[in-house]
Amino acid sequence: RQSEERLRRTHAGTDDIIFAAASLDPSAKPAYAALEGLHASFKELMADVDAEEALLQARRELSGKIARLEAAQVGGGALERLADDVRAIRAENEAITRGDSLSRRPSPGTSPDR
Repeated sequence: RQSEERLRRTHAGTDDIIFAAASLDPSAKPAYAALEGLHASFKELMADVDAEEALLQARRELSGKIARLEAAQVGGGALERLADDVRAIRAENEAITRGDSLSRRPSPGTSPDR
């Protein structure tokens, strides 16, 4: 990544300058230690950013998979209605094979004796 490369170059240049100064001036040694701490913190930050990007990518992929699965499903309870229809058809088939055809059933509002 471009930001990582820029950070590496900046650290290398600053490291060289402060290291050279620290060998001549003892007060530059704490600055060098601070630079190293800052560099370590930035490395951790970049690792966190990379991990966050990986999580976001995984989330996008999962969201896409969920959308594809939802689109592939029969929506609006149609699958349940189909299952109910299949059960009703099986019940009718069983009734027919037992000899209880629908034509033998009395019409609504009439008595079975007619």
